[in-house]
Parts: sequence; C-alpha cells; structure tokens
Amino acid sequence: MKIIDYLKEEHVKVGELQPGTKEEILAELLQLFSFPSAAMKKRVLGELVEREKVASTAVGRGLAIPHARVEGIDDIWLGVYVTPGGVMFDSLDEKPVKVFFLFVSPHDDVKFHLRFLARLSRVLRNRQLTGRIVDSREPGSVIEAIADFEKDHLG
Repeated sequence: MKIIDYLKEEHVKVGELQPGTKEEILAELLQLFSFPSAAMKKRVLGELVEREKVASTAVGRGLAIPHARVEGIDDIWLGVYVTPGGVMFDSLDEKPVKVFFLFVSPHDDVKFHLRFLARLSRVLRNRQLTGRIVDSREPGSVIEAIADFEKDHLG
C-alpha cells in the first residue's frame, strides 16, 4: 500500500489557511474535494469534527492527519494542504500545523482505515520528507516528495 497511489494532484493545495475554529479549518480543507451533494459534504465535515472531539489529529512537528470513516463513501479520499505560515489546530506540541493530510474512507472498512493511518504515520515520521513537503510551493512538488520517499525507502 503506497500513499502516492491514493493521492491526486488536484487534491493537493499549497496556500495560506485562515486561522479559525477547527470546524472552519476542516471545512476549508474539504474544498480539496468535489462532493456529490451538500448533504454529503455536511456528513463528512460532521464526522471529521466528531473525530477531533475524541482527540486532536494534530500530531506535532507541524503535522495533522484529520481523518474519518464515513457512511456513503465508496472510495478513499486523500488530500494534502500545505500552509506555510501554519494555523493553530490544538497540536500536541502546541505549535502551528503547516501540513494537513486529510483522509476519509468508507465507514465499513475499519481494517484498511487503520492500516492506512499507520502507513501515513510511519512515513510522516521522516523529518527529511516532512521538511520537503513544508518547503513545497506547488502541488506537484508535494506529490514528487512523497513519490520519491516511497520509492527510495519503501520499495
């Protein structure tokens, strides 16, 4: 399982996020995707917000992995938002988040969801990779950094 297999350039954005509540930031992150209906967008946002109430998905070192399993979703949704200035997101180290990996998966596929989160966490422990992502100024550079890392380190 490779992260790059689930990431499309149109789901990557580099730009400044406006500071706000977690729900406002999550709503902005969801702009990475097209939704079949306003109801589906509201459902996904609701699941992400509920997940954040359990524990913050901002893991420190400028990274956050907001994620949720959602009824009615048939595919894996993965998006990356790089915000060079960072935004506060209740991070474990109390520092701004500069890179968000937004992950949404089908509600019934718990095993895949957990395996993919573990893979993301393992890959994002690499400081050289995360530094390259933070320094990216265009979506293609983010994709290239992840592809290069997976090719060089994960086969």
